[in-house]
Amino acid sequence: MTITKDSIIEKLTTLALTINKNKKLRKWFCDLAKKPAQDRTAAIIAMSERIATQGKDVSIAGLVMMLADPRVFQATLTALRGC
Repeated sequence: MTITKDSIIEKLTTLALTINKNKKLRKWFCDLAKKPAQDRTAAIIAMSERIATQGKDVSIAGLVMMLADPRVFQATLTALRGC
């Protein structure tokens, strides 16, 4: 499978829409927005690892891990129109 910039953007858009539609995910994400960057990154990594170890789709764990990048997190926060 070839990974392109467009496919990554598409997957991140899907992730943002999923976060927006799911109350638990939105609360988790909005709580992250209130944390210092270092704590937010640690929480994102922990969630990604939990997803991976629970046998869920590895690509979902990877997308969640992308939120650890401050630029990706901020873009997702902006796409959700804040918390």
